[in-house]
Amino acid sequence: MKIYVYDPKSDKKIKLSIPNILLANSLTDFIIRKALENEQENQIDPASVSAMTKELKNSVKIFGHYNLVEVETKDGEIVEIKM
Repeated sequence: MKIYVYDPKSDKKIKLSIPNILLANSLTDFIIRKALENEQENQIDPASVSAMTKELKNSVKIFGHYNLVEVETKDGEIVEIKM
């Protein structure tokens, strides 16, 4: 996963590369489960969380690299998260 942030006012670019292997591991599953635990509406069992993170990781193999999120703010700042 790659995260790009570009601010046209200061002409600064931030590029963060995060290995996809970090998306599908037990620590990530634990963090997601704890975050969703506080939400009463979103009770997801641990097996489903693990399956979702693995499928997100495997989607790159199936579909190739793609934009997961692409946002442009009112100020012209651009944020892209690519898989």
